[in-house]
Amino acid sequence: MRALPFSEDRELFVYRTQLLLGGTIYLLWWFVVEALLRETYNPFPSRLAVVVFFLGSWGLSHVSAWTKRHIRILANIALWLLTLHYYYLFYRNGADGNWIIGSYITVMAINLCLISHLDLLLYSIFVTLLSASMLALVPELTSSVFLPGLVTIVLQANIGLRSRLKALKELAASTEQFRLLFHATFEGVLVHENRRIVNANKALEEMFGFSHEELIGRDILDFVHPDQQSIAAERIKRADVIPYELLGVKKDGSVIEMEVRAKNFTQGKNPIRLVTVQRIDDRKKAERERLLAQTMAENVQLRDEFISIASHELKTPLTSLKLRTDMIAREIRRDQLETYPATKVTSFLSLISKQTSRLTELVESMLDVSRITTGRLTLERKPFDLVALAREAIALLQGLSETFAAPIRLHAPDSLFLSGDAFRLSQALENLLTNAMKYGNNKPIDLTIFREGKNAVISVQDYGLGIAPEHRERIFERFERAISAKNISGLGLGL
Repeated sequence: MRALPFSEDRELFVYRTQLLLGGTIYLLWWFVVEALLRETYNPFPSRLAVVVFFLGSWGLSHVSAWTKRHIRILANIALWLLTLHYYYLFYRNGADGNWIIGSYITVMAINLCLISHLDLLLYSIFVTLLSASMLALVPELTSSVFLPGLVTIVLQANIGLRSRLKALKELAASTEQFRLLFHATFEGVLVHENRRIVNANKALEEMFGFSHEELIGRDILDFVHPDQQSIAAERIKRADVIPYELLGVKKDGSVIEMEVRAKNFTQGKNPIRLVTVQRIDDRKKAERERLLAQTMAENVQLRDEFISIASHELKTPLTSLKLRTDMIAREIRRDQLETYPATKVTSFLSLISKQTSRLTELVESMLDVSRITTGRLTLERKPFDLVALAREAIALLQGLSETFAAPIRLHAPDSLFLSGDAFRLSQALENLLTNAMKYGNNKPIDLTIFREGKNAVISVQDYGLGIAPEHRERIFERFERAISAKNISGLGLGL
C-alpha cells in the first residue's frame, strides 16, 4: 500500500524530491556550521557519507527498478540516518544550546517529510529513545528543556498529521478528478508555453497518432499543415479566442480537418495557452454532401421549370405552324390551291416565317446560356456606332411587335463609337427593350445612351409593373422571372 494519497508516479516524485533536497540541505548545513560555530566538532567525512546515501538513493531510483519500488523505505532510512548522525554530533559537542535548537529544527523538518502514520510513529519512538540515551550520556541535559521540547514536537507532529493527510487527500482527489476529466474529454486538449507543448490528453494523442512522450516539448505548429502555419502563428500571437478551422497533419502524414479553440491564462508567472482541437472531417463531409444534394435538387427544380417554360414557349409557335400548314395541306388535297387567294397564302407564309424565327431565337437563347455556363462564349471586338445600333434595335422591335403601340424614345448623341462585340451588345439591348415592352403596360419606354469617361452607359426605363426589391437579384438567374404572368411569354433567359 502506498503511503501517499497520490498516484504511483506522483509518490515517486515526492520521495525523490525528499532525497534530493534532504541530501543537498544537509551538505550545505556543514558549511553553515563551519561558518557560524567554528569551535564545534563538525567532521566532513561522516556528513558526506549521509549525503551520499541520500543522493545515491535518488540517483539509483532513476535507473534501478528495485530502488524505485523500495524508495519509500530508503527515504525513511535516510531520514533516520540523518537524525542518528546529528545526534552523534550533538553528543560530541556536549550540551551546547545551539545543538539543542538544531535538534528541534532537525526533528521538526523530518516530521514534515513523513506523511504516513506508521512512519511518523516509528520515527517518534526512535527520536524519543535517542533523546533518552542523550540524557544518560550527557547528564547536563537533564536540567534543560531538551527532552520536554522534543516530546512536545513529536506529539504535535502526530496530532497534526491527520489534518495534513486530509488536506493531501483532498488535493489528490481534486488532482485526480482534473486528470480524469482532462483525459476523458472527446476533444483533443493540449497546453503549450511559447508554442512548446507541456501537456496533452489521450484524445489528442489518438487524434494525431503520437504518444504522450512524443508530443511533449514539440512545437505546436509541427501539427499544422505547412500552408496554414502562418495563420495559426498569427492567432497565437494575437491570443485569439475566436474558433477557427485548420488542417492538421498526423504522424503518418495524412491531413485532417479540425476546429481549434484556444485561450490564454497564467500559471504562476508563466503565460500558458490552453487549446482544444475537434476533428470536423465528418461534419465537413456531411456539409459538402448536403450542399451537393441541395445543388442537385436546385438543378432538378431548374430543369423542371425550364422544361415547363420551354414547353409552353415552344408549343405556341409550333401550334401556330401546324395549324397553318394543315390548312394549306387541306387546300392542296382539295386541289383548290390555285384558286386560294394570294393574300391569304402570303399571310400564312409570313406567319410561318415569324414563328420559325421565334423558334430560332428560343433555341439560340438556350445555346447562349450553355456557352456562358461552360465558358465557351467568345466576343468579337470591333469599332461600331452604339447609337446607330440602338436605332436599328428600336426599328426592328417596333416592326415585329403587334401588341406594343407606345413609342420607344431614344435620348442619345448623334453618334457614340466604341470597341466591342456589336452582335452580343445588340442581343443584350434587345432583351432589355423586349422586357420593357412586355411589362411596360403599353406606356412609352425611354432608352438613354451617354458616355461616362471611357465607358458608354445604356439605360432602359419603362413605366409599367416594376420589379419588387426582393426579386431584383433573382431575375438575373437562369429561368427566373419577376412575375409569373400567364399572358407574358419568355424563358427567363434574357437578363
